Amino acid sequence: MMIDFTKRFNVGLPLDSDVDSLDAFLCEYDKYIDEVYFSLPLGAKFHSRKIIQKQFEDKRVCDKFPKLLSLYRKHGIKLELVLNTNLLTGSDLQEAREYLDSHGLYPDSVCILEEYAPIIKDYFPNCKYILSYNAGVRSISEVDKINGSFDSWVVGSAGIRNNQMLAHINKRGSEVILLINNGCSFNCSWCKNQASCKPTFDNNRKRRSVEYLYAEQSVLPFELYDGTIDVSLVKTFKISNRVSNLKYLKNCLDSYMSNSVVPYVRSNKFNYSLWGRLGWFWKYFPFFSLKRVKKYKEEIIGHEVEIN
Repeated sequence: MMIDFTKRFNVGLPLDSDVDSLDAFLCEYDKYIDEVYFSLPLGAKFHSRKIIQKQFEDKRVCDKFPKLLSLYRKHGIKLELVLNTNLLTGSDLQEAREYLDSHGLYPDSVCILEEYAPIIKDYFPNCKYILSYNAGVRSISEVDKINGSFDSWVVGSAGIRNNQMLAHINKRGSEVILLINNGCSFNCSWCKNQASCKPTFDNNRKRRSVEYLYAEQSVLPFELYDGTIDVSLVKTFKISNRVSNLKYLKNCLDSYMSNSVVPYVRSNKFNYSLWGRLGWFWKYFPFFSLKRVKKYKEEIIGHEVEIN
């Protein structure tokens, strides 16, 4: 099966990139990128990732930030503001609006938790509203517990191969943004509680091998091509890359678009991170066997697979 990836990717803003390098990258890849997601340099309360909090402590990064976003606009890519941390107030949302207005960067969409749905239009009207991955939806029953109207839902973790759930979201009138390379534990407590991430992984290790967990939590390219994931139910494929460099993003996009795994793994076993980047996997990547990962994929998916 062939897939047209034109405007099918939702990517994160890479803060460590310089303006010229990003411009050159976008000249090559802008036709594939529909939207770029980002959080704001307005303090820790706006970030669920500590690495990004740390990056924004550098004034040079803060100064460069609006220039990077403007490049995406220049290349015809939509802007997605992420407001998916707990306990943001109306004053915080107003601060976010004023910051973006001051740089002429009003977003096309806003990614939020369910709790912000009643007030988000007061601060960001005429945007599309996206239910964040951090809302923790991973089953049809959890979908039905969500109130409010969202144009799109970000689905990942235990929902990555749940085609019935993806179809159910579509039937509710929303589009699906599928997070394909994050690799979070299926039984995680979500990014609202980062303290549970490593303990959850360690507990899972007691019942399954690391390679099984990787096979379960990753999305290898073939899964988009052989019907394992019904891509007709997915509007865009979200890539976790905000704390990575442009080389990582390029390799990640290329591997999915070419349905290619073997050359990347042969080149460098840390390239397993392209399709499942949970941090606790990294020290094990040098010892992974693609043959064993394939076997576990077949066990999990329920049919034979071909990995190119």
